[in-house]
Amino acid sequence: MGMIKIADDRVVRGFLSGVLAGIPMLVLDVISGYIGFAEILYRDWAASLVLGYLPHTTFEKIIGHVGHLFFAGTLGILFSYFLVCTTLRAKVFKGALFSLIVWFSVHVIVSLFHFAPLLIIPPATSASDAVTALVYGVVLANILQMFGDD
Repeated sequence: MGMIKIADDRVVRGFLSGVLAGIPMLVLDVISGYIGFAEILYRDWAASLVLGYLPHTTFEKIIGHVGHLFFAGTLGILFSYFLVCTTLRAKVFKGALFSLIVWFSVHVIVSLFHFAPLLIIPPATSASDAVTALVYGVVLANILQMFGDD
């Protein structure tokens, strides 16, 4: 795979990779909601954590989407530094594993803290979140590799 040198800074590469990987995750999540599979979308998670309630207006939903992409970028930074602590082999596996660990952890934290807007997550939504998280991790690892993160 070709390398595109984005910046000589791991934080910038990680953040950009995370945001870019968050876009297909977001698209799949919206499709899952549109077809009625997922009831709570990532924009709902982010908006409710920022606003304290589920979004209703278009502006509130936009806040949720931006918040989700910011979180995805932040996770990209964390994953980029995680790779520094391990070997450079099996990046895609590590990306998938990393994203599923985050998916599980976020669901557990929301449950432990009894965060009302997100307390009850339907099984279909949870499954959709796991699949889109997996997509995010695989795409993230590939984008970081394309950007020459080593």
